[in-house]
Amino acid sequence: PLACITASFVGCVCWKMQGWSSHNPVSTVFGKVWLILQPMLFGLIGAEIDLKELRLETISSGLAVIFGALVIRVICCCFVLIGGNLNLKEMLFVNLAWLPKATVQAALAPDALDMVRRDPNPSQVDIDRGEQILTIAVLSILVTAPLGSIGITLGGPRLLSTGAVTEGEDKAKENDKETATERV
Repeated sequence: PLACITASFVGCVCWKMQGWSSHNPVSTVFGKVWLILQPMLFGLIGAEIDLKELRLETISSGLAVIFGALVIRVICCCFVLIGGNLNLKEMLFVNLAWLPKATVQAALAPDALDMVRRDPNPSQVDIDRGEQILTIAVLSILVTAPLGSIGITLGGPRLLSTGAVTEGEDKAKENDKETATERV
């Protein structure tokens, strides 16, 4: 994992030094591959759920956990953004944009159930817990993805404004680029 983080950081810095910040061919290829693989990822996670076996208690407690976690995430996001140079509308938009977290849930949710199934003699309690984790992850995807998408689509134009870059801001950005290049 550390090698992946380091490689992505070094790649990003090198690409910016080569002037790839506006058009990155690697990003273009990954974007096209993701268009193909994303529906497969979410389709496979949805295929794991048997709607006939869903229990109301799992759904209701799962929704309570999801909304509780979202409230905590919004509060933490506000605390993190307080020190930044954002106004209240921009902070609200960041919170809306951070609502959907479907990719991680889709990738990791089946792992708990798969680990139980690999056990030669799994207990029914462990199987039930694995299925509950999977169900709550799918609920999280079904709740947060549309909320985030609607929030970004409707909130973006209303909460964000495009302002002209002043000469001082433009020079500050140029100085930051020069300083970053000198450090590397």
